[in-house]
Amino acid sequence: MYGAEMRCAVERCIDDEGRRPRMAVVLEILQGITSSEIAKPDPVTTATVELLCLGTGTGTTGIFTSQASSAFVIIYQGQPLLLVDLGYGVWRQYKDYFPEHNRLPDKIFITHNHGDHAAELPPLLIKDAVRRRNASEPKVTVYCGQDVEDRLKQYRLHEIYQAQLDETTLATPAELADWKVCSEKFGKVYLDTQRYIGMKVHRSKHSEPSYGFTLYWHNEAILGFTSDSGFDESLYNTLHQSRTVLIDSRHNGSAEHASFQELFEYEKSRSGDRKNDCTVYVYGYGTSQDAPSRDSLPANVSVLLPGDRIPLWSPKSIPAVTHDQQTVSAKAMLVHGQEVTDNAGYAMLNADTLRRNAECLDVTSSTSATGEGLSGRPDVIGSAPYADLDTQLWSHKT
Repeated sequence: MYGAEMRCAVERCIDDEGRRPRMAVVLEILQGITSSEIAKPDPVTTATVELLCLGTGTGTTGIFTSQASSAFVIIYQGQPLLLVDLGYGVWRQYKDYFPEHNRLPDKIFITHNHGDHAAELPPLLIKDAVRRRNASEPKVTVYCGQDVEDRLKQYRLHEIYQAQLDETTLATPAELADWKVCSEKFGKVYLDTQRYIGMKVHRSKHSEPSYGFTLYWHNEAILGFTSDSGFDESLYNTLHQSRTVLIDSRHNGSAEHASFQELFEYEKSRSGDRKNDCTVYVYGYGTSQDAPSRDSLPANVSVLLPGDRIPLWSPKSIPAVTHDQQTVSAKAMLVHGQEVTDNAGYAMLNADTLRRNAECLDVTSSTSATGEGLSGRPDVIGSAPYADLDTQLWSHKT
């Protein structure tokens, strides 16, 4: 390696820590083994990271209405990277948005062991484990806090421990998934092989051990998420270092969940801070009828609705939200059926958001904020039945 190729290789190797290749790749580049690595498109300048909201429900929303419990998906390069929570009705929503992915994503984050965040985990883990074993694929990875992992394994998954994955293998936690403990003490956990997307957890204020997180693109905080949490100024201050923040909040607050008033007063107190340039979304409030009125929202606060798709990082855009309908393809953002690929497209998204947000928040009937896609569906009453798993599932081929 010499000349322009050597110069390019050296520049990559001495780049900022968050952007340079892994050390093994650096050595291969300098030895001339992996010179082709230089010519590959750099994800730093081409990648997109987005958030798709699947639901904003409270503890009973997914049981008594057709709307799902609170959950969302992190999308990387147009594909689902991380599913956050699996409460009531979440899997059905996920399949609606990703019809080509009739399977769990490879990575799941469970915030805590309440039914509206983990109820659908047992049947989906065992079904997915059978499919992956038959296809010789790696197990799904479940990320959670240490104390959350203990509760999930001991209580949430207890009912399926006697089920069989095949004629000789029982459905133990180790057979169902790879478990990755996330700790506030040990920094980031990386979600991609190139170590571009990192996640650092934060303990929230909740009776059940619960964790939110900060999501990073390289060293830039692009998403702060509280999980279920009572008002916690210290946690909010930490998460507000991100460009986009999701905060659990509802009309009547408690020690378990912040109130709209507490959140809005906090945001107004930060309004004079020049560093306060993040966009905050109210999340976990219930159905669309339970959302705060737009007239009450501080300038930097919006309401996250099921179907909203937020660009968290893109070389061509700033964070914006689009209220996608149920039939939207998860492969690209759409505005009136057109892919968004440039700044003009994102401007259309912003304009469309303002119009549709006003329409959605003014609804007074029982129709879902996402329109026909949800209003015509039968109620979601929880996890799919999984009777006779111990005698049937191991022989089921998917």
